[in-house]
Parts: sequence; C-alpha cells; structure tokens
Amino acid sequence: MSLRVSAVQLAFSYASSPQEFFDRVGAPIERAARGGAQLVALPNYTGLMLLGVGNPISDGSLLLGDVARAREYTAVAAMLHAAAPAMREFYTNLFSSLAARLQIFLAPGTVIESSGNRLYNAAYLFAPDGRIVGSQRQTHRSPREIGWGLSQGDALTVFNIGSARVGFVIGADVEHPEVSRILALQNANLLIHAAAYPVWHDAYFLLDLWREVQSNQVFGLQACLVGGDFKGKSSVYAPVEMTDNHHGILAQAMSAEGDEIITASLDFDALQTTVDGYSIFNSFNYDFYAREFPGVYRGRTA
Repeated sequence: MSLRVSAVQLAFSYASSPQEFFDRVGAPIERAARGGAQLVALPNYTGLMLLGVGNPISDGSLLLGDVARAREYTAVAAMLHAAAPAMREFYTNLFSSLAARLQIFLAPGTVIESSGNRLYNAAYLFAPDGRIVGSQRQTHRSPREIGWGLSQGDALTVFNIGSARVGFVIGADVEHPEVSRILALQNANLLIHAAAYPVWHDAYFLLDLWREVQSNQVFGLQACLVGGDFKGKSSVYAPVEMTDNHHGILAQAMSAEGDEIITASLDFDALQTTVDGYSIFNSFNYDFYAREFPGVYRGRTA
C-alpha cells in the first residue's frame, strides 16, 4: 500500500482577514492536492497567522511580546487566552471544509488552544470527509514558548488512516527522542513534524526528524515554517535502506527560505520489508519498558 504525501513549506506572515489567511494557506494545499497528494502537512505556528485578523500587524516576525504590548496586554499569555477560542474555531472549520472539498487527509500545522487557565500548541488531523481524526498537544516547549506561557501536553496518540499510522512530533518535541520512540512503540509508521526552526544549516537534518526516522524505522513528513525568524527545508524521510545512496531522503525543498511544496510516495509494504529484514525493535527490552513505564510503552509485542 502506498500514500502520496506533500509538505507545504510556508513563509510566516500575519493575515489581516479570514480571506487573506485562506488565500495564503489554501492555495498551496489545493496545488498539492491537484498534484495527487492524499495527505498534506503544514508547518508549526500556522494558526498564529490568524492573530492579525481584525487587528492588522505590519511586522511579519513572530515577536508576540511586541504584539501583546502594542495591544496593551500585560503578557503574551493574556493575549493568546483572549484570541485562542476564535483562532481555533476558524482553524478547525476552515481546514475541515478544505479536507472535505479536496478529499484529502490534512495536517494543517498547529493552533493555540486554551483549556481552563492553560494554553497549548496543538496539531490536528482531518479526514477526507472533514471530520477530525484526532489532535495532539506539544509535549516539550522551546524557551520562546515557555515565555509565551504555553503548557506541556501529557499524552501521545497514534491515528490510523489506512496503511498509515500517524504520530505527531510537534516543534521542540523533535529534540527529545522519547517522543518519537513512544509513538513508534505504539505502532506509528509515519511521523509528521510541524517544524519552525530558528536556525538551519545543511547538516541540520542530523538533528531533525531524519534522526527520528532512522532511529525508529518509520517514514517522516516534515513541513517547515520559513521567513523572518525561521529557516528550514521541508522533507520526506525514509529509512536509509529505502533510498538511493542511503541518504534517507525521499524528497526535500530546494531552499531553506522560500515557499515550496515537496511531494513523495510512501510505500508501506516496502517499509515493512525493510523492518522485517532488520528490526531494531527486536533488540528492545520490553519487559523493562512495561514495568517502568506502564501505560506508555504499549501496542508492540516483543
């Protein structure tokens, strides 16, 4: 079984209206779908582009402290608490309708959501009928996100969409190998990384989702935010045994700075053949994991 996937590399900019946001994110999603993509992923912080709706922001950088002060909020967290409900509602309604109209699976980056007095950065997955397959809250925060007042999610879930078993690795989660390993131990075979890297160089793939793909024998789909504070190369990764020259890259953006759509086909039968040939999971100490981390390491059997 195969799945054609696309990662939309997107330059961050605040949208001054719902239509501007739709034009900004909807157009590349539609292009990817017309190109045959069955699953499309967007970068981290996509939902934050909605902060400009109804209150335009001329500065395109993601300096939320400056935005909060200009709007006379005492802190970024106060501004995000006020904006989060409307942003999340628009985000879910828009991307639900897009997924249904284009009949694709859609992982449209992240949106800030509030629960009680807490704020979370969350990724959503929409099905071709528009329903929400599931959502995942980011479990590790960057220093920037701690300053924004974001809280850590405390659960990791795998979502089954046919041959793909999807797990989200959100933003700074990729810096903590435990996230990808727990998802893999729950039988994930495709990790989606909504990324926003403040720095990038050509060897950086050794520290990003590529490393997690090789460590867990899964496919990886990484969509990068670019422009202003951010750089990165959106990529589709596979175990090195499955790629020419054993570099582990099925497709990658040409530039680390501009808008781009990259697309590749994921062959899950070939992935299983690779795993069967040499499964790293056969070397794991499952009894130890189950004893020390009950309820976390589950889904696989030795």
